[in-house]
Amino acid sequence: MNNLLGSKVIAVTPSDTNYITDVVPVIVPVPEQVIKTVTAANLGTDTLTIAAHGYNANDVLRVESVGTVTGISNLLRYFVIVVDTDNIKLSLSFNGSAVDLGGATTTLPTVARTRVQTTVRVEGTLFVGVAGDLNVLLSEHADTNTATAASNGAQLFKNVPAGPFPYQVKKVFSTNTTATNLDCAYN
Repeated sequence: MNNLLGSKVIAVTPSDTNYITDVVPVIVPVPEQVIKTVTAANLGTDTLTIAAHGYNANDVLRVESVGTVTGISNLLRYFVIVVDTDNIKLSLSFNGSAVDLGGATTTLPTVARTRVQTTVRVEGTLFVGVAGDLNVLLSEHADTNTATAASNGAQLFKNVPAGPFPYQVKKVFSTNTTATNLDCAYN
């Protein structure tokens, strides 16, 4: 969900080991876009086979050539639905349903990944839904170890009211945090 001022807002689950993270798309530079040939297509299940494709859910593909398969176009971008290590389906939307493939499998399509979905650490402003205590690692803390113990750099804020928390945060510890319905807004 998007917020004012161009910020993105994500739900935060307190954790003693994990930083606040989000999944974001990263553009694959053109020289690094590897064109892969589909080796089989099952038009009944809308599945394309690419041996050891290496794609993640919602990576974005461009169809280089459609071959004799219908229901896809080289003018559109598709989101990957991972079936298994060798099979994918294509969707027109993020986390969407598969496109309906048809035509024939005489000549199979080729595809290239243009964007990769990857997890990144974020830091931003917390919004507290239900008041309580917050045990956090503030953004200015230099720690970058994902296994940080709650005692190493954490700051405990008691009786934090519902609403925006006035500090930038990169981690919310589950130990000693009683505030709930936490969201993080970041750019």
